[in-house]
Amino acid sequence: MEIVFTGLTPGEKLHEELVSDGEEVVPTHHDRIRVLRLRERPAHADDWLATLEACVETGHVQNAVALLRSLVPSYRPSQTLIEDAASPAVSRVA
Repeated sequence: MEIVFTGLTPGEKLHEELVSDGEEVVPTHHDRIRVLRLRERPAHADDWLATLEACVETGHVQNAVALLRSLVPSYRPSQTLIEDAASPAVSRVA
């Protein structure tokens, strides 16, 4: 069987970042366990889920993507998602 290397697929990475720029590593009471903490908490961090649910229910893809990007600054949506969000008629699954 022949193996053909075609390159990365959309969204695939060569390496995974364990800590992003807006995070810091914090020790715990276990000497071998660390947790990540955001350096700055977004202003809407407490009500983000309700806002995201409202975006999904109303079909506002652009608003949902904007919210996700504000919560996760390193998030980069796929070009397809950006194009779909810009489309005036977004189909919804009922």
